[in-house]
Amino acid sequence: MKRAGKIILLSVCLLLATMGAALAAAKVPANAKIVVAGIGYQGQGADEHTRSCLAEVATVFVGFYLRQDTKWDVEMLEDRASVLAEQGLSLSSNINGTNARRIGQEQQADYVLFGNIVGMGIDYSGEYLGPIYNRETQRADAKISLSLINARTGSIVAHAVAEGSSQNNSGSALQALAMLIPGFTGYYFNNQAVSEELLNNAVEGGVESVVMEMLDKLAIKHPQRK
Repeated sequence: MKRAGKIILLSVCLLLATMGAALAAAKVPANAKIVVAGIGYQGQGADEHTRSCLAEVATVFVGFYLRQDTKWDVEMLEDRASVLAEQGLSLSSNINGTNARRIGQEQQADYVLFGNIVGMGIDYSGEYLGPIYNRETQRADAKISLSLINARTGSIVAHAVAEGSSQNNSGSALQALAMLIPGFTGYYFNNQAVSEELLNNAVEGGVESVVMEMLDKLAIKHPQRK
């Protein structure tokens, strides 16, 4: 009886170990075809031009980090504007699972990656030096969501949300420049001209963090960047 009990116990341990290994295995095959439907913009404050630019920056960096950190066959849409337009979307629109799944099926993908800039904000602090120039510190924060879905079933394989931030020290020169130059095409946030580099860096940091968080949830090893 004791020997039988030991055999049963050993069998249970082996079964649990097998189940644990299966759970720890990557949920997505290394050779899977992943189409990046893109990152949209759900946040407030930015004008249409800024929304579109930030959405494109986020999309480009998602593709960059996925290709760098995984062995997936990562495919970017050659003309994302026209592909989204077919789904009734613009570059700065919110992208949801229904639209992303349609894009994935049209591109014959195994999985579709999509997300949104779900929050964007700028904090200002500085020193008043006079009516012409202020010494000012700007900090931008970007919150980004990312989802991976099965293109065939539409089911969510993984979802992650993370934030990125950026800071610079500048004066009021950018705002004055925007007022002096007709047709200024820089970034605007809450009706103020802001540094493109500031917002782009915040978005890139958010993308880097959210990609790493998603890969952790998928049990995929990746570089631990500082």
